[in-house]
Amino acid sequence: MDFPIDVTRYKRLGIDPAQKSLTAEQRAQLATNIQIMRDTIIFFTAIGGIKGLGGHTGGAYSIVP
Repeated sequence: MDFPIDVTRYKRLGIDPAQKSLTAEQRAQLATNIQIMRDTIIFFTAIGGIKGLGGHTGGAYSIVP
């Protein structure tokens, strides 16, 4: 079984602290990364609920790098 969320679209985003604002490309990648992580956390929270480990979402958040 493959992981049901396409995480290949997640790309590491290097941000220069001296840069005053994000470029359009950086902003788009950041939005993609956030959506992927959100979907992944929701997935693991749902799986935890199915396995009887539901409740606080802390378990799902603890596995996020």
